[in-house]
Amino acid sequence: GTQGSFVVKARASDALLELKDDLSLLVCETDPVFGTCLDPPNESVSLSIDTQESVSIGVFVRLAGFTPILLDAANHRIFLQFTDIEGTIVAETSVAIKVGLVFVLMQ
Repeated sequence: GTQGSFVVKARASDALLELKDDLSLLVCETDPVFGTCLDPPNESVSLSIDTQESVSIGVFVRLAGFTPILLDAANHRIFLQFTDIEGTIVAETSVAIKVGLVFVLMQ
């Protein structure tokens, strides 16, 4: 792995930009054993990573309103970007996202 200081940020794919006002993406560094955030989730997290060190990152996606995101793995994605101190993207990974409607029955 690459050694240095990095900023980690999540971003939505272009196909999800129409939801940008309703979509919230937060990240945090997590404990690799328990998965809990080491600090509260934020829009970005700064990390210093040594050579061959692994880090664990949590991504939190919140969608306001009732707009579903259909399964379209090629287009509906959340990207996790690692940038160096100059802002150059040095690594990126992504995952498909799907959000269905949740119905609550009231009695």
